[in-house]
Amino acid sequence: MNKVSHISSVVIEGKNSVTGSERGTQFYFANQEALELAEFNIGSKFKSITTENDELILELVDNPNEGNGTVSKKAGDKRIIDTRRLPESWAKGMKLKITATKKKIIITLHCTEVEVKERENNLRNRFINNENVKIGEMFSGSKMKKMLKENGLVNLANDCSCKLAIEVDQSKIQNSMSEYYDFWMEKGNIACKDIHNVDFSKIELEQLDGLIADLTMLNNIGQSKSKEINEEDEKLSTYFLAFFEILRRTNPAFIIAEINSSDIKMVTRSPILSILEGVFDSLNYNCNIEIEEGETNKAKIRALSKNITLDELQSYDQKYLEQKEACNDHNYIEPSNYIEERIIEREERLKHKLLNNMYIENGSCFSGGGIADAASHEGFSKSKINSYCKYGFEIEEKYSASNLRNNRAIWSDNSHFKIGDISKINLYDGFDYKTEGNISGVPCVGHSVAGISKNGLKFPEEHKLAGKLFISYLTVIKAANCAYTTLENVKGFMKSFSMDVIRPLMSFFGYNISEKLMTGTDFGAIEDRERFVMVCISKNIYQNNILEEIQPVRDQDQRLGDCLNHIKHSDPSWYWYDYLDAKAVADKAKGNDFSQQFVNEKSVKCGVISKGYKKARSTEPFILWGLREQFSDFFLNSKVKMNLRKVCDEVFSIADIPEMVIHFAETSAKRYNLRNKLKGDAKVKSKLAGLVRDSLLNKALNEISEIIENDNELHKELTETLHAMSKATRLFYVNEHANCKKVPAELVSDLSETTGHEILGNGVIFTLFVEVARKIGETIKAFALGSYKDAIPNTISVLTELPNKKEKNTFEQLEFQLTA
Repeated sequence: MNKVSHISSVVIEGKNSVTGSERGTQFYFANQEALELAEFNIGSKFKSITTENDELILELVDNPNEGNGTVSKKAGDKRIIDTRRLPESWAKGMKLKITATKKKIIITLHCTEVEVKERENNLRNRFINNENVKIGEMFSGSKMKKMLKENGLVNLANDCSCKLAIEVDQSKIQNSMSEYYDFWMEKGNIACKDIHNVDFSKIELEQLDGLIADLTMLNNIGQSKSKEINEEDEKLSTYFLAFFEILRRTNPAFIIAEINSSDIKMVTRSPILSILEGVFDSLNYNCNIEIEEGETNKAKIRALSKNITLDELQSYDQKYLEQKEACNDHNYIEPSNYIEERIIEREERLKHKLLNNMYIENGSCFSGGGIADAASHEGFSKSKINSYCKYGFEIEEKYSASNLRNNRAIWSDNSHFKIGDISKINLYDGFDYKTEGNISGVPCVGHSVAGISKNGLKFPEEHKLAGKLFISYLTVIKAANCAYTTLENVKGFMKSFSMDVIRPLMSFFGYNISEKLMTGTDFGAIEDRERFVMVCISKNIYQNNILEEIQPVRDQDQRLGDCLNHIKHSDPSWYWYDYLDAKAVADKAKGNDFSQQFVNEKSVKCGVISKGYKKARSTEPFILWGLREQFSDFFLNSKVKMNLRKVCDEVFSIADIPEMVIHFAETSAKRYNLRNKLKGDAKVKSKLAGLVRDSLLNKALNEISEIIENDNELHKELTETLHAMSKATRLFYVNEHANCKKVPAELVSDLSETTGHEILGNGVIFTLFVEVARKIGETIKAFALGSYKDAIPNTISVLTELPNKKEKNTFEQLEFQLTA
């Protein structure tokens, strides 16, 4: 099995990274990939140190006598660290962050645990020390005090200092200052002029106790009737992202917000509400939303840090605070030309790397098993460009493990991988996310037809995951300032609220946007998978729709049989899914279009094979058993006793069929016992299976016909078994699934059938994304050549070894052809 020791660091912030407790002692069992990367092998000695900052550092030691811990063995070859020396302040159930590097593991509290502690302590200390509560406001102007009072925070409304104010309309700031001067007694940051041109990531922001926002105007996102992106769309998208950036960076203990509209549906069906709920849940806030109907309908949103109660806020009362005069020396944040600066920086950085034979770096959000990343890597290689993945994010540990083990070509000594919910990870942690490209596919949960139907959603973002994830994606994109991005999703995503934000924001950031629905069969795949693809390229690199210039790569003679393994008739994968047949009949009677999908070796295509394929759901493709028709005839003839002997002779003369009869007869017996809840001695055993097995053992198959003919019970069981065999189908094996998507089998090697299908079902058509990346590669090469084409040689040898790469033979050497 491949190892994961070839990357710089793995950071685990997943759902399993929590403290446990046994007899009053806190402990944590370390993740396998973390231990492997850190070279914590079974029997290795390490020392553990707890720092003043409550960091637990585990470090390998050369001298066993210096260690106070040993890596032990559990469950086969799995190594385990039973860490029972956690800091005393870490309570049971707390989420942890584990950073693994060479020979060292650092364990700290998860950033959300730290943020909760900081914001709650800050607020309570202000109460204790009789200090003004620090608040920020966005788009609420002189409504700040009213909004606080409407939420029962009367005392607090009279003792706040506004430390951050963001307004589209400058007059709202002026009105607020004149009407509520007591809010402006302390110096604060104010942005009230062309705020879409303010890069808040460059502004130093202090932690706030509360954030007040009127988000009504964000409800206008996606409401434009124009098919073209206009300036107003762009501005709204920047306001949208700014709110969530301010929220995360200022870490307030409470948030008061509202959305108003004369149309009640614009309030109750607002995607903003669902997105807020998802984000607040990720950041450990308790969120409450109340709908007030009237001449002006209102959604009142209140989010309190998880250990702060409304009663605690309402009881706040300052009695001895010295009143000051309003401050007239606020820091007014001026707009800048930062977008043009970003465009120049990323384009020059890309050009510099290409012209100097340097690796281009990609980032990956929602990496899964890394199929899109691997396809893009191959596509860049085809265009003679070398690349690697600088960082990846993935929530599932088992997908991450497969990615790091099986996808070695895209990772390097400079790569960092973060395992955990990206919406909970602090993307403002100082890590340099800057890359030339980003390869991502926002999870389709909530956007697919099945997801909307299953969850009863009015719109995709109503799903608690759908809304918050695309915000994290945009946060990474902004931090990366990449020259190109690719994004893949289901067809429904292109008309979602998420895209109503992404399109104008990417346009504002200075990208040329290409979109297209693309189908797997157009790129040599058997799976007829239609997906929405978006490519964004920095505006001075390319101006046309790059996706329209990608030519289909079809194989006219390909058939499904080319993708399948040679499976014996007796293989246990053949099965009669009788419950799906019954469901199909019931669905047809109801008028539901959930018909079963059957394919065979001669099929030129098959439907989408999704993440949950191993569950054998009715609408996904099943492979028909090659002898179904023949055994349907056997079944019909076996009902007539005079034909029975002839049927038996023919059936048991076919290679592997006796074993298949045993398999189906025993399966029918097990199914009968389960449905009738029979246990122990009450279980029914297959008489037919016993007879055939004995006959095989004694080489007496030629005697079976006579025995069955003279035994009515055996006759009945044989007839039922032949009926079941005539209905036999099977699921694809993982490697067959990979073949249908043109995915190299090594990307899903050493995986269970369930995990393999999940990774592939979430993945992409490999050849499609090879072609997308190849076209991007050719395009950026042409841009890099530009006016420099006469100053450099036509052919530049590009060594594929990365900085600090130890194994030179890991990568092949490529030729970088630069032509006009």
